[in-house]
Amino acid sequence: MASEPELKIESMDKDIRYVIDRPAQPTSRFDAQMEGSKVERPQPTLRSRTAKCIKKCTAKQVAKSFAGCFPFVNWLRSYKVREWLPSDLVSGITVGIVHIPQSMAFSILAGLAPVFGLYTSFYPVLFYTLMGTSRHISIGSFAVTSLLTQTAVVRLVPAEVQLPAIEATTIASLVGAANETTNMLGLPDFEIRRANVAAAVAFLVGIFQIAFGIFHLGFVTSFLSAPLIKALTSAAAVFVVTSQIPNCLGIAPAAAGGVGLIVRQWIEIFRVISNTNVATLIISIICIILLTLGRHININYKEKLKVPIPTEVFVVIIAILASGFGKFNENYQVIIVDNVPTGFPAPVVPDLSILPDIIGDAFSIAIVGLVINISLSKMYGLRFGYEIEPNQELLAYGMANFVPSFFFCFPSAAALARCEIQVNSGGKTQMVGFITIIVILITILVLGPVFEPLPRSVLGAIIIVGLFGILAQIGTVGELYRKSKFDFAVWFVTFGSILIFGISIGLLIGVVFAILTVIGRTQRPTCEKLGNILSSDIYRSFSKYATVSIHIFCCCYYFSRGTTPL
Repeated sequence: MASEPELKIESMDKDIRYVIDRPAQPTSRFDAQMEGSKVERPQPTLRSRTAKCIKKCTAKQVAKSFAGCFPFVNWLRSYKVREWLPSDLVSGITVGIVHIPQSMAFSILAGLAPVFGLYTSFYPVLFYTLMGTSRHISIGSFAVTSLLTQTAVVRLVPAEVQLPAIEATTIASLVGAANETTNMLGLPDFEIRRANVAAAVAFLVGIFQIAFGIFHLGFVTSFLSAPLIKALTSAAAVFVVTSQIPNCLGIAPAAAGGVGLIVRQWIEIFRVISNTNVATLIISIICIILLTLGRHININYKEKLKVPIPTEVFVVIIAILASGFGKFNENYQVIIVDNVPTGFPAPVVPDLSILPDIIGDAFSIAIVGLVINISLSKMYGLRFGYEIEPNQELLAYGMANFVPSFFFCFPSAAALARCEIQVNSGGKTQMVGFITIIVILITILVLGPVFEPLPRSVLGAIIIVGLFGILAQIGTVGELYRKSKFDFAVWFVTFGSILIFGISIGLLIGVVFAILTVIGRTQRPTCEKLGNILSSDIYRSFSKYATVSIHIFCCCYYFSRGTTPL
């Protein structure tokens, strides 16, 4: 048996030494000695477990479980109306107004009609406000998820190919119409097919994210390191800017695809660049200058501004007035938003037959959305001192994609720009989401036609300027190289792979390469010869100290963020 530990304490001001001296013994001998001390606990049967669950299933427990799934029940009870409502009201109106141009722009980026962006700014916000635990993230349309959605939409419903018309009965079930080309929204059949693909993607994204929440699989996101995420967002930003150049120039290049997509797209742009619409180009330049100026003021003078300047809103209002009175579309052939119907479509089950064709796209969007949402949630939780429930967040993200997919919404995620606007405009709680919903609701029911004269180049300019912050990450690659060659390699391989092979395949290559770098460093760790200096218990490298006793020490350490070392 182990001897009593010897504890030598001379003074609380001096070092305390705790010495354990006992004979070494194998596990088998220890188990034999402790045989009489073991406690055999009976294993519960299925019947006993069921009875125990039924006994616990009281009305109070059901109410507690309901409140856990819908956190809004708890925070509404403790809501301080006089203290928080004024700030939440201002923030909700501001964020709602910003949602409008952004949602329409990102809907076009996803390859859809602008009105579907408004739906995506309504339903996901509603469900996240009911189920989410973060007080400061703004769910809705987002550039990266919109671009990933566009990949599936364009692949299944390409613009240059006239697909066979969907049967009238199918159209009627989708949007309540009685013919093949028009519907209650006044949109052509082509737009409905594309919206149905995007809705199917959102449906599958929601299922993945709900599964992550149910089975506690949020750890999957830990394989996406910070350099990999930066490479993904930077490369996606390059794709987004490239996709908006035709809108800003008023040209219609041929669609490109295959390996080297980004290069092929620019080749097609330069082939038709001589057809640039001068009026559209002038509008784009003016909008980019105004938006950049507003962004500069908001970033550099945010401490002096009580509320960030909603430059996008002002630019959109001016553009609508100028285009409406100047008749830009008729006089200068400027492409405008055109038809923005009012009202909501009837709920429809997404086209489940195409799920096998979009499973890869949906999984990529689900992972990227989780990483972005959880990162922002944790960041604001730490900043403002409140707890985030990761599992509940996963369920909230999933429901914010799954249920809205029945209403022609495309995949949603949190956007950093909107989150910062919500914080800087004084948002305190999730009440901001409810107020934002009211603003979007009024727009969908009443104000939709107001946006019809808006030039699409204005929306393209909003998207491009909104990505300046993400594109600026490319300039930090030199610092990343100086800090860690391995992290730089992960960034470079991921960034290059996405540009060459596309986002889905490129992201997969980046993840595999990142895992291989970890495995490689694990299998070939750095070994140091350590020795105790002058017969002390202090060990240092043999190469740096002469008077040491040699001991060979070779191992590797594993570190995991947020947990203890393994």
